[in-house]
This record gives sequence, C-alpha cells and structure tokens, in this order.
Amino acid sequence: MKYVAPVQFITPDGISEDALLTFLDRVLLAGVRWVQFRRKQGAYREVLELLREVSKRCCASGAQLIVNDRVEMASEILCNGVHLGQSDMPLARAREILGDDKIIGATANSTEEVHRIVSEGISDYIGLGPYKHTETKKNLAPILGFLGTQRIVFEAKVMECTLPIIGVGGITGEDLPSIKKAGCYGFAACSMFLDDTNLKPTVQKSRSIFPEKGSVVA
Repeated sequence: MKYVAPVQFITPDGISEDALLTFLDRVLLAGVRWVQFRRKQGAYREVLELLREVSKRCCASGAQLIVNDRVEMASEILCNGVHLGQSDMPLARAREILGDDKIIGATANSTEEVHRIVSEGISDYIGLGPYKHTETKKNLAPILGFLGTQRIVFEAKVMECTLPIIGVGGITGEDLPSIKKAGCYGFAACSMFLDDTNLKPTVQKSRSIFPEKGSVVA
C-alpha cells in the first residue's frame, strides 16, 4: 500500500549541503512526514551522497522521502518514490526502473495534462501548480491561482480522477484554506516552512486543515 501525505515539504535548491540538512532537521523536528528532495545541479556522486544523508534522517524521523526528477538516484537509495515534471523522464520508464511498490507523482498545469496523467495509469498523485509565483523554481508554467486550481480540480473529478491532487507553487500558510476550498487533497511548499521561525504550530495548523486521518492510500 502506498500512502500519500497531504502536508509536503520540498527541499530548497541552490543552497549548501549543510544549510539544507539544517533546514531538513528543523522541518522533521516540527513534525513534517513527507519530504521531496529537489537538487537539480551538482555532480552525480556528490548529490547522491547528500541524498543518502537525507534518506538516513527521514528514516530516523519516520518521514517518507520522494526524489524530484532523479530516478536513477532514487533507485540507488532507500526512498519511497519520485516526483516527475512534464519535461522529466517519462512516467512509464520511471515505473519500469523503480517497480510497482514505489510512489510516482506527476506535475500538471492544465486539465489536459491531468487527463494524460490519469490515462497513463502510472502516477499515484498529481502536483498541480503553480498556485502563485515562486522564487524557488525557474521556468514556471502559467500561474493558476485559486480559480484556475479550483476549475482543474473540478474537471479532474468530472473525468473521475481519483488521484490525490496536491497544490504547489508559492503557497503560504494564509493560502491553505483557499487550497482546501479549491478541492486539493493537500499541498507542497518550500519557503512557507523555511521562512517560519516557529515551525511546530505551523505544521499543526497545516494538519488541522489537511488532516492525515482518513487520507487516501494509493
């Protein structure tokens, strides 16, 4: 059984390894139990060693670890799966490499992309965004906002999509009620957690809006 948590942390890219691990420890200590490791730059072996350390800390905290894009790395370490963007490895190839027991998430920015993801029958959840402008990712797709997110989630339900839909992109704590109202199953964020000096109440509030009890198991 594959569980998709509704409260998700995306690690910041472009910072030092020590800073990333410090941020990770803070987030895990606050109670986040889903970490998406995102590291687009760097030599393969260096990033792999960093990922091994991230995996060790996630395991010690009982957190799930999802690797962004780097499927080959994910196959070499202890993790729960991968998240793939529109320009990353094809979903079918990732499933072939990782096997059926790993979680595969896919990014969507439109109803058409949601339909394609659902039709392929490979992904376990969908990351829908960007909700707002974000500085943590380059080459953003068109911003959806509340109305765009709500429309796509509604149209996904019309096409009988049962995959959990995770709102992503520039999300802050103030956005969470709107993300919920738009119909999202959960959310993924980076800066929201990193910029917070008192993380535990933030995580508790997030879980009260997106409770894990009764969450979807893929």
